[in-house]
Amino acid sequence: MFNIFGNNEKAIELLAPVTGELIELSEVPDKVFAAKIVGDGIAIKPADNKIVAPATGVIKQLFPTKHALGIETKAGVEVLIHIGIDTVELEGKGFKSSVKQDDEVNVGDELIKFDLDYISENASSIITPVVIINQDDIDSFEVVEDKRVTAGEDKLLKIKLWIKIGGENMRINHIAIWADDPERLKDFYIKYFNAAAGDKYINKDKNFESYFLSFEQGCRLEIMHQPSIPKNKNDTVEQYRGLIHFAISVGSKSKVLELTDELREDDYEIVGEPRRTGDGYFESVILDPEGNRVEMTA
Repeated sequence: MFNIFGNNEKAIELLAPVTGELIELSEVPDKVFAAKIVGDGIAIKPADNKIVAPATGVIKQLFPTKHALGIETKAGVEVLIHIGIDTVELEGKGFKSSVKQDDEVNVGDELIKFDLDYISENASSIITPVVIINQDDIDSFEVVEDKRVTAGEDKLLKIKLWIKIGGENMRINHIAIWADDPERLKDFYIKYFNAAAGDKYINKDKNFESYFLSFEQGCRLEIMHQPSIPKNKNDTVEQYRGLIHFAISVGSKSKVLELTDELREDDYEIVGEPRRTGDGYFESVILDPEGNRVEMTA
């Protein structure tokens, strides 16, 4: 955590979304949350069965299974509240939502009720991570309380956000890819680039499903699938105008070489051999399982 703050930041506070005992995120029994890959924050072991809005904002995402939701506060903080661990496997049983996606909510409004006993018996853990997704906008945060909190009453996090002087703090939030086989594509980025996948989002009415993949830094990757989307008509090797590739920084020249060799051995196509570019990058270019061009850079 940074201890020195300039004038280009502002502070906001989040209230506790659920009553219970505070637990360090590193102690959550899930490696994705414990490693802070999804985002940083705190976890709560609920003593009550109600999730409330930690701040005034908009519901940006509500999973069909009602086990998790995302809220964007008026100040622009994106908060994920994930009730329990592996609770997506309960397929919505034990959860009842009071809101829907895109609803505006006020601090303290009821969002979700859940059956605490049922989840305790049928999920891996009832521990509920509360994490900040848009870490690039955050200068620092601190946990205000240190033991136990009451939903909608006690302050939970004090957050300091960076503000760009003279303009908005704009960044690329995510890049989206339509996929024929989202499971295979997801596993590819997990295996070779240490991505962490969130829960699958499914919209049965639109026959749509997607995953968000998070990396240690930078924007996220959304992998989407909908059978009605037509095939890409661009040639995967020849380049055309428009969005053509994205780059993943893998840390070093040796890692670029190592991953290139590994992917070659695993029968992935290398369309740009490792080289030093004119602007100083060391990179190679590969095609992922769906033919998307990916630069690996150092």
